[in-house]
Amino acid sequence: MQDFFFSLAAWYKRYERGLSLGALVGGFIIDNVTLQRIDLLFENAILLFYLSVAGATILFMNFYQSRQLEKKVYQWLYLFAPLLLQFAFGGLFSGFVIFYFRSASIAASWPFLLFLVIIFIGNELFVKQFARMTFQVSIFYIAVFSFSIFYIPIVLSKLGTGVFLLSGIVSLAVIGLFVWVVAYLYREQFERSKQYMILVIVLIYISITGAYFLNLIPPIPLSVKEMKLAYSVERVNDEYHVMHPQNTWYYRLLPTRSFKVAEGQPLYFYSAVFAPTDITTPIVHEWQLKNNDGDWETRSRITFPIVGGADGGYRGYSVKRVLEEGMWRINIETERGQTLGRRVFSLVYDKNISPLVETRY
Repeated sequence: MQDFFFSLAAWYKRYERGLSLGALVGGFIIDNVTLQRIDLLFENAILLFYLSVAGATILFMNFYQSRQLEKKVYQWLYLFAPLLLQFAFGGLFSGFVIFYFRSASIAASWPFLLFLVIIFIGNELFVKQFARMTFQVSIFYIAVFSFSIFYIPIVLSKLGTGVFLLSGIVSLAVIGLFVWVVAYLYREQFERSKQYMILVIVLIYISITGAYFLNLIPPIPLSVKEMKLAYSVERVNDEYHVMHPQNTWYYRLLPTRSFKVAEGQPLYFYSAVFAPTDITTPIVHEWQLKNNDGDWETRSRITFPIVGGADGGYRGYSVKRVLEEGMWRINIETERGQTLGRRVFSLVYDKNISPLVETRY
């Protein structure tokens, strides 16, 4: 048995990089397949499972280091504990990347999204740091706070600044309880890193809260399912009939898209925004024109409420009847200015518009 353990340990050390990368990719693939709707019990149960595994693994690793356990079962568990912790963190942050990207306009929220991607990739690069208590607890707190940001609104069926601040309080309470357990079980280790650990937790809280008030955090759990410029939008019974140009497959990939209208013709903007069940909140279509100084001037803001629960999102539209040639953008925002989606286009007067197609939603 002893020889088998040493052989397995040697094999693991030899292929550790490949195994850790496999755990990272495996967690991301599992999340992409399983995580569909942010408000479903199954999806949140998966993320809670990852959180539980990460927390339990951190406690075990420090327990093993402080007690120097000799039983083979503990040695086996400790050998693979970093891999298990990496899998849990990889699953968590790949899930966050998926949900936050769905909820975000990259142009408005890219700093926070980049931060999540760095944590996700760094989970594989900094695997050796998982042996350090402060690093473990710091990443665990980022995961707890990121989860609280969208889970608390789902539980309360409410959005807003007060709910976000409550999410922060809940995350501090959870990490406070976790740190208390760490301090109780591993007092000597905790005392050596106590001040630095508390400082890092406080800095993480201030940074994420500051990012929220700077509108850098996506308005999760809301997400844009569809947005489209159109020549007409008509509601017929329970369907929206949207008349729009027949565009090429690569049209969506263009950074700036031209849109032709006849002078005096109104322009419609259709959107479908997903919200969790029982959440009702206003959203805004903000129409902006770039002036000669390169600044965006707001020409109109149309607000209407959305009701959560529909898989395809709550549908609605706005219309602009007085238009000028130039560079336009339409922002889909929350009431407090968080950007859900954005369409930038160059408006050109031209009677010869592309062939039209009708899409029904």
